[in-house]
Amino acid sequence: MAEQPQNDVPQELQENKQAKDAAMETAQEQLPKVSKGEAFLAGIGYISFLCVLPLVIMRESKFAQFHGKQALVLAIFLYFFDILQLFPSRLAALYMTLRIILVIYCMVRTVRGETFKLPFIYDLSERFNININDEQNPKS
Repeated sequence: MAEQPQNDVPQELQENKQAKDAAMETAQEQLPKVSKGEAFLAGIGYISFLCVLPLVIMRESKFAQFHGKQALVLAIFLYFFDILQLFPSRLAALYMTLRIILVIYCMVRTVRGETFKLPFIYDLSERFNININDEQNPKS
């Protein structure tokens, strides 16, 4: 019986991993660089009603608009559950803990400059066409 070394990785898997790593590097290079201030403002937008800050202050930033819309839908979604008070008192503590963890998770990833999609929340946020421009005072 011929024994195969245990640490050998098939050539096909090595090539797939290298191709995947190269694709990830290319994708990261193509993303526009986000300033720290822009990322910070978009990040604090996940704190409840502060979601309007990136939408109003950073009108030209696609990154801030993306996170502002997603944060707005998330805030509405969480307020909806708060108003309904569906959870019994024992589950309410778990709900609040999960809510805080979700908001902190979103803030940390956004401050790092990452663009990520929250399932269901992102889909709803894409339905909103929020354009806050100075159309009332056109420049002639």
